[in-house]
Formats: sequence, structure tokens, C-alpha cells
Amino acid sequence: MKAVADLYIRVSTEEQKMTGFSQRYQEEILKVYCSIHSISIEHIVLEDYSAKSFNRPAWRELFAAYRDHKWDIPRLLLVTKWDRFSRNTTDAYEMLRKLTKFGVEVRAIEQPVDMSIPENKMMLAFFLAVPEVENARRSLEIQKGRNRGITEGKWMGLAPYGYENKMDINGVKSIEPIEMQARIMRLAFQELSGGLRTVKDVFIMVVEYGFDKSINCFWNAIRNPVYCGKIPVRREGKVSVVQGQHQAIIPETLFLKVQGILGRKKVAARNIRNDDMMPLRGLLLCPVCQRVMTGSGSTGKRKTVYHYYHCRSRCHVRFRVQDVHEQFELFLQRLYPNIYFEQYYLQVEQKWLDHFAEQRLHAHANALRKVEVFKQRLSRLNRLLLDGAIEPVHYKELRYDCSAQIEILQDAAKLAQANLEEVTLLRKHRLSGITQLGKLYSTWGPRQKRELVSYFFPFGIIYSASCFTLNNITECLRIIFEEYTPPFKDSNEQEAENYDNLFGGDSKNNTILRELIREIIDADRRITVKQAREIAKFFSRLAELTLSLENVP
Repeated sequence: MKAVADLYIRVSTEEQKMTGFSQRYQEEILKVYCSIHSISIEHIVLEDYSAKSFNRPAWRELFAAYRDHKWDIPRLLLVTKWDRFSRNTTDAYEMLRKLTKFGVEVRAIEQPVDMSIPENKMMLAFFLAVPEVENARRSLEIQKGRNRGITEGKWMGLAPYGYENKMDINGVKSIEPIEMQARIMRLAFQELSGGLRTVKDVFIMVVEYGFDKSINCFWNAIRNPVYCGKIPVRREGKVSVVQGQHQAIIPETLFLKVQGILGRKKVAARNIRNDDMMPLRGLLLCPVCQRVMTGSGSTGKRKTVYHYYHCRSRCHVRFRVQDVHEQFELFLQRLYPNIYFEQYYLQVEQKWLDHFAEQRLHAHANALRKVEVFKQRLSRLNRLLLDGAIEPVHYKELRYDCSAQIEILQDAAKLAQANLEEVTLLRKHRLSGITQLGKLYSTWGPRQKRELVSYFFPFGIIYSASCFTLNNITECLRIIFEEYTPPFKDSNEQEAENYDNLFGGDSKNNTILRELIREIIDADRRITVKQAREIAKFFSRLAELTLSLENVP
């Protein structure tokens, strides 16, 4: 009976597939073999996939056909060499077992093995093992070459976003910037360096400019030192950088600044008792290990208690509480806003005074209105008693209740009147909090002091001799206290933002904050919505603390 064969022709690289030399050679030699041995050819299967596993498209279809049919005549699967069949010894033996079960015999015509002779199984093991060893050796050499190239400062692999792969006439590969994409990445790093925009906000912005990758790719990109001319090198689980041979898109200082912003975390709120001796406890960071420092008192030889901020780790760093407080108060005393923002703050104070004056005036009028209501009830009770429509016992109980309510409401009206007079007095003698931060800070309690420090240093303070400076405070407050260029109107003004969706929660703050944000952004388009929002929140809270309105309902 004439045997039937399927020809399996496999190449492993796109180059072999395009030139066609390897496929054509395999097909010709297999057809010649079938002609000499009178074997009928049914299928010619072409594959352009790696033989490291049998997860190959054409092979899966062929294997499914073998599995679903029963052959009445001998079935052969012909390959030129065993490495065309598989380059994985374990997978090859498993696949040969399955094909034998289906009645299919695999033959490599250039490396024949007669399986009827037991000793030839050693030759089969050799033929199957050699391709796997070649693969392993080739991978090792490729990895060595890759590591050597990375160490020399070459980018190995597909170019990151903003660059493209190039090759010169000598075959030397490199990466070069793509100008439009490079501009997008520069814009992303510049926006992130401000410290106010989140990564998601910047991602949405660069997508509008043409960034066509996912947010995960964007995260990887802004952490990749390739953009500042460096190449990351991984050795023994540790990552270092070497100077790259490609052109940098951004300066290294900008990249490091962004990495510092991405890596920082806001100091978590802690349940710390209101200890006026150490209001900065939980906000200072250790300059050695950067852990949050605590504070405690230490009793000296003369039974005198000395207070220190100190680190809990083994670095044993500690600072005298008095030194830290004096330095911070001196920092606050030197702060003075430019006139541009001082005017805005005074407007906020005035709006808060107007708001609470209106609230207390309403409370006074409401109390007086309710007093009149209860007086009318008392008058009706008197008429009912005279008409005999109510028993004297019930009359006394109801009259007592009405009289008690009238006294309570009259006291409430007097209190509202006193509060209204207090607001009026504040209008005449109020202290501008934005220009007197040092004086106000010394009069506040520990909770208010901690809140003010959190506004200036939300990510904690790495304490040193120069930690309390304008260079270390948040970007939005630096805009207030540094020298500021007078506002101008940009000719290419962007669309107004939707302010109504910026706030949630306390409705009494929303109106004041929205109005202030509109005024700041309308006056200067260079200030972002987020910066204006942070400035407005700071002004609003500082005005509350300055005017001592914190406990007002």
C-alpha cells in the first residue's frame, strides 16, 4: 500500500520567510525524497514560527487534523531535520508519543533514525538535544551582546516613545528623537515638575496633543531615564544608570525633580495629642532615613525636662524642639506676599465677614420672629381661659411651656446680637493673616499650627539648617510669596474651566472659593486651575483661623 505524507516546512525568522530560500530548499528536497520512495504527498504545511514550543498556528491546525481523523493507510510527517520539528527535547518526546498514538510517524530525511533498533534512540536524543543546546547558546551570546551594548550606553531594543530606531551605513544601530513626540514628552515633564498636576491630569493633557499610548506606557515613560540621556542597567537585582550615546530630550535636573515628586507621599494624618510643646511631631522627616520623626521629653540631671524631635530608627537623629520652633517662626516672620495676592486675601476675609454677618443677622431675626409666634400663642391661651374652653390646670402647663420657650429664644436673640457686634468689631480691628503669619502662629493652638505647617509642607519636612525656605514649600504658596510678574492677558486664551464641579462637600465654602478661583484665573491665564484652587483653599482657611470663626455654626 502506497504511503501518504505531509510535508512540514518551517522557518524561524521573518528574513527567511521573505527571501524564501530556506522554504524552497526544504520543499524541493522533501518532494525529491517522496518521488524516490513512491510516497504520495497530501499536504504541504508552511510555518514561520519559532520551534521553542508547539504553540504554532500552522502546527495547531495540522495536529487537530491528525487528532480528528483515523487513517486507513500509513501516515508520514516529513521534515528535513529534527530542528525543523522541535527545538525543545521534552516537548518533542511528548509530541512524538501523541503522534504515534494517532498513527503518524515523523521522519527527518537528512537525519534518519530507524526506531526499530533500540540503540538508535540514542541518536534521536542527540538530534533533538543539539537544537535546544544551540538555542540556549545563541540566547546566551545575544544576552551578553545586549548587556555589553547597554554598558556602553546603547539603547537595545525597540525605541521608546519620542525616539526612533536608526542604523548608519556601517550597520551601527542607535535611537534618535522624533521632534513632535519629543515636544510632547518635554511638555509632560515640565507639567509634572510643578508638583501640582497629577499624572492622570498630565496624561489627559498630552493625549490631546497627540500621545497615543496607554496610561501605563505613560507611567513607564516618565520614569525612564532614557529621556535625560541615561541608560538603565540591571545587575544582580540592582538598577543603575550609565551615560547613553543618544541625544537627551530633557535635562537631567528636570528628570530628577520629577522623580522626586513622583516618589513623595503626603504625610499621613496621625492621632497625636494636642501637645503644645511639640506641634510639629509627625510632620518632620529624618534627614538620614527620611522616616517620620516623633517627639518626647527627656529629664536631665536637675529634673528639668528637655523636649526633642527624634527619629525612631537606629540613626538616633534628634533636634531640640526650641531650635526647630524658633527657625520655623523666623521663617514665617520673613514671609510677605506680593501686593497682587494680598489684595485677593483681603477680599476673602471681607467675604467671610459678610457671610457670617449675614448668617448671624438672620439668626437674630429668626429668633425674634419665633418669640413673636410664642407670644401670640400665649395670648390665645389667655382668651381660651377667659372663655372657659380650657381647664386652669392645662392652662398653667401650656403657659409655662410658652414662657420657657420665649426666654430661650430671647437669650438666643441676645447671643446673635452679640455675635453680630463681634463681627462688626472685627471689621474695624481685624489683623491681616497673610501679612502676620508669625504673630498669628504664636497665638494658635497645636492643631491650628499643624494645619498651617501642612499647607506649606504637605509631604513633610526633611529637617536641616535650610529646610524652612521658599524653595521647599509647595508650588502654589511659592507663587504667593515669591516675586511675581504683574498679570497679563494671553492672546490665545483657553476655554474657561467648569468651576462648579471642582468642589464637593461643605457648600458654604464653595461660593467663596469659586469666585476667588474665577478672579485669579481671569486675571492671569498662566496660573492653572489646580494652582488657583490650592491658593483659594489656603486663603479661605487662613481667613477662618485669623477671624477666629472656626466654631461658628
